[in-house]
Amino acid sequence: SLFQANGPYYFPLEHFSICKYALNARGFEAIIPFLTSRGELDCLSLENCEIGDDVAGAIGVVLDQTCIDNIDLNGNQISARGLSNLFSGKNSIKLRSLNLQENSIGKAEVDEIARFLSKEGVALQWIAIGKIRLIFGDYFDPD
Repeated sequence: SLFQANGPYYFPLEHFSICKYALNARGFEAIIPFLTSRGELDCLSLENCEIGDDVAGAIGVVLDQTCIDNIDLNGNQISARGLSNLFSGKNSIKLRSLNLQENSIGKAEVDEIARFLSKEGVALQWIAIGKIRLIFGDYFDPD
């Protein structure tokens, strides 16, 4: 199978990107087996995909089974509930960068990000919110 690490079509993947494509939960669920078969992924980019809380929650499911260093969710519609679901994945604390630019980030979303950052062992070094980029520790640029 394409999704099995030892299958005939397995190939190493570091960066997975779908941009400017309307991606609902059902569409994202179709690629979950592919993403979770990797074990780890350098970058998951879902920029301008009209993603809402349901897909953010499905990304949390992927983070239960896969380590992802960088997630780009620029230009979507993720609320505090979606962030909470995304951050619930057990490997979410291993994220090094998160791009949330051009999402509607208000007080509830900032509070959810602050709750995540207060978890023990969070590796996040770079987060973009609106036009603000927060860098923690040594300079890190995911681009």
